[in-house]
Amino acid sequence: MFENAKEALRARIAPTSTHLSALRGDLQSRLRHFRAERTPEEQKALEEDFAQMLTAWGIADVAQLPAVLRELRLRLVVFILPVLVCLGAALLTQRPAVWLAVALVAPPCFFGILTTCWRVAVLKNRCFQPFTSWLCSLVGFTQERP
Repeated sequence: MFENAKEALRARIAPTSTHLSALRGDLQSRLRHFRAERTPEEQKALEEDFAQMLTAWGIADVAQLPAVLRELRLRLVVFILPVLVCLGAALLTQRPAVWLAVALVAPPCFFGILTTCWRVAVLKNRCFQPFTSWLCSLVGFTQERP
């Protein structure tokens, strides 16, 4: 009796573990590619040349900046809305299980909000600032770059 249950469980788990292994491999290959993408000299050139940074971000012309900024601000709404919906549902239903949805949705949305705000700040200031430096400047650890 339990052998059939074990086999059924194994049959259901096997595709999931294969999928997770494939995702892990994909993430690791992307990280390797990202780390090997630019030399420190190329990164420094990107930081100094705003037009080159725009090209690296896939923005063809400075004239496109207002449209890109508008789209990034819309992306902020897309990241904020799920968190607000989950928080509203958690507060209205007052069930502990709904807080699990908040815990699962909020961190990726928060990271999306941070990276989008960083991109907006870089494009508005028309000067590249590394993400970690920008993040530290938010909490007052470093001076903002001009």
